Amino acid sequence: MEKEFERCLEPQCVDHRYDTISAQGFPYVDTPNLDRLIQEGVCFTNNFVASASCGPSRARLFKGYYPHTTGIYRNAEIWQHSWIENLVDAGYYCVNIGKCKERRIASSLAELADAQ
Repeated sequence: MEKEFERCLEPQCVDHRYDTISAQGFPYVDTPNLDRLIQEGVCFTNNFVASASCGPSRARLFKGYYPHTTGIYRNAEIWQHSWIENLVDAGYYCVNIGKCKERRIASSLAELADAQ
């Protein structure tokens, strides 16, 4: 019997202003899919970035540390290890879709050295 997992979706909207989602009180835009995600899930309304570049900010989200600790200072740097690996190890299927400026996570120190 196949193990069942809860579904977890973490959309990261790029270049959205606070007033571009109807469900957040701005009816002049039509965003039915985002509205449904907000109505059935969680919406953070007071967020800040850790870096002006999106790569280091996303690395901070995935790794849990600031850029000066992760060593990810610019877009397109290879990351090494994050909590996503824990999800994969637990049997979750994880995928990154869309505008992704990050490179894949290195699976070993040898792979990280080869990429440099």
